Amino acid sequence: MIDQWMTRFIRFGGMSLIIAVFGICFFILSQVIPLFGGAEITLLHQFKLDSHFKPLTLILDEWGELPLFVNENGEVRSISQKDGRTTLLINLVSDLKGNLTALRYEPEQNNLLVGTDALEIAVYRIDYERFQDGDQMQGNPSFHKIQSYSIEKLLRENLFKSLKGKTFITDLAYVESGSRKIIASTIKSEEGYHSYLIKLKEASSLLGGGEVTFDGLDELKGKAGENIQKVYVNNLADAVVGLDATGTFFYYWLDSDGIKLKQSFVPFDEEKPIFADFLLGGNSFYIIGGEGSNLIYSLNLDKNGEERLFQKTKQFNHLVPTSSYAFAKSLRNKAFLVAAEKEISLRYATTENIRWEGESLVPIQHVALSRKYEHLAYLDSANQFSLYKLNDPHPEGGWRTFFGKIWYEGASNPEYAWQSTGGTDDFEPKLSLIPLIFGTLKGTLYAMLFSFPIAFIAALYTSEFLHPRLKKIVKPTMEVMASLPSVILGFIGAFWLAPLLSDRVPSLILILIFLPLVAVFLGIIWAQLPNQLRRILPKGMEFFISIPVLLLAIFLAWKLGPLFELIVFTVIDPTTGQVIADFGTWWSQITGLPFEQRNSLIVGIAMGFAVIPIIFTISEDSLAQVPLSLRSASLACGASRWQTAIRVVVPTAAAGVFSATMVGLGRAVGETMIVLMATGNTPIMEWNIFSGMRTLSANLAVELPEAPFHGTLYRVLFLGGLILFLMTFIVNTIAELLRQY
Repeated sequence: MIDQWMTRFIRFGGMSLIIAVFGICFFILSQVIPLFGGAEITLLHQFKLDSHFKPLTLILDEWGELPLFVNENGEVRSISQKDGRTTLLINLVSDLKGNLTALRYEPEQNNLLVGTDALEIAVYRIDYERFQDGDQMQGNPSFHKIQSYSIEKLLRENLFKSLKGKTFITDLAYVESGSRKIIASTIKSEEGYHSYLIKLKEASSLLGGGEVTFDGLDELKGKAGENIQKVYVNNLADAVVGLDATGTFFYYWLDSDGIKLKQSFVPFDEEKPIFADFLLGGNSFYIIGGEGSNLIYSLNLDKNGEERLFQKTKQFNHLVPTSSYAFAKSLRNKAFLVAAEKEISLRYATTENIRWEGESLVPIQHVALSRKYEHLAYLDSANQFSLYKLNDPHPEGGWRTFFGKIWYEGASNPEYAWQSTGGTDDFEPKLSLIPLIFGTLKGTLYAMLFSFPIAFIAALYTSEFLHPRLKKIVKPTMEVMASLPSVILGFIGAFWLAPLLSDRVPSLILILIFLPLVAVFLGIIWAQLPNQLRRILPKGMEFFISIPVLLLAIFLAWKLGPLFELIVFTVIDPTTGQVIADFGTWWSQITGLPFEQRNSLIVGIAMGFAVIPIIFTISEDSLAQVPLSLRSASLACGASRWQTAIRVVVPTAAAGVFSATMVGLGRAVGETMIVLMATGNTPIMEWNIFSGMRTLSANLAVELPEAPFHGTLYRVLFLGGLILFLMTFIVNTIAELLRQY
């Protein structure tokens, strides 16, 4: 009865364990799968505007509740989501001379820019006030004129040549960055296009912003004096891009010394640019050609790493060729919405990924994204307005993000990179898991290089040569060593071993040379001694002689290290011209690789103490289980104990030794605290033994407390955990299969 009950209990426990493991796997998968999904949209409202109302732009507020339209007369109207009625809010050109000829909406600072054929410009700031209306929140937009200038007057006052014939403003841009304010204006006259940069300066005061004053006027020209037809200014007000009639872009750098032309580039061979604009952050420039080609130029370091210039970094799938495109950029990430004829798509700049695609019954004229990246809207040629709920929680996700090379803003080439957070809202998350996988393998490799030879040789000696009475002491001691907390090993490695070895690497090199040489030399001498002398010590007690000699060799090597460094590792100090002996400097100059105090060598040694007991115990058990008859047969044939151990015992126990190695490998792969404390925890990809790394497990420990619940980083960390689980599962499964067969 009891046996039956225990059988069922054990069976239940085993099944419960299996179910628990599968439950963990399913939970991890449920957190990871959303990273690879696309965006989803849900239609909220659809209204048709009056046919006589012809909007020039579409503006969506932060909450997607109060869409705004601006028509050719400068009228700003809102649309009610209850009945689709429009309400006039303001006329932007009512107090300006002339008719509206240029209109631009700057979403970063929520500004509306207007220009007239009387060469007057005005900048309006849109503010929203939220209030409770019954059981619903309502928004009330307000418009504040923050700048107003007459271009004609400014040209006259700054002694610029008067423009001939009929003139009107065709394009505008306005950016604020600290005390610097820039207005860019393009004017068309009988002579062609003229683009001007108006610089403004805001006086600072203890109470905040002060008076805004005029600070200069510059006309933009190409390298050969080409007229600029369109001007784009980034949100930092330090990069200006102009476009001429030939389709050439000119990049100007703006600082306190003035404006400087730094670069010109032609994005298309056989197409002319139809549309261009900066993406969030002002470091990437999106361009669409007349045949539907669309690509991104980003400000990246040149080959010499001296200055940032525009380079082609991304190329998207072709759009439908058309004469005009509708575009809206996200203010939360690097996504943007683009429409060509009837097709509309949501794209992500960093990964070149198309998050969502749709199609309208008629051509789309205007598109918009809410500031929170929660709504999108478009207006088609039939004056039908459509508002959608946007659900795209992980636009940065995808296979290429986690496992592919990506050309990030500011980088000189595509790379694998991990940098989950930044200091600005426009930061481009770098979520490649390759550096973490690389760091895991690197740490495991150096740990195994240190631990496996020691553990295997110790197991072989304990099994075949050590006295049985001492074996009963050594093996339990090694097994107790496996219980050492990894945090203690990491602490010792970081705060004692790393500073100790930072300037004594030559001593360590000498120890690695001296130990095997002295051991071999000692063995040769011992073998030449007469049997009468060797019988003084019982078999298996020889280490009582070898250990003091080896300790003396270690002591001498440690003391001779500085002399060895003085002879071999010398370099010329570039500042003083003197010859100095310093291994770290020598390593950096000879290899071009850095030398860091907390490095892979420290990790290998510290982690080795956690792995050695595992490999030792399992290997020794495998060696000890080799039948005694095989040993006896070998010795009877005249083989020595060493020959028997190497040629009979080790091959027979090879599967068990390999299994022990794989189990130790699995232990090293999953190690967290030692790696976290004993390295710089920097996600770099180099095999340099004197640099650090970041592993998957250490990354989980560092990042998870700061990861927003169900955010992209949160789920990416689960993906890293899943990869770590698969790595250890595969390693341990192979070890178990080899142990059995």
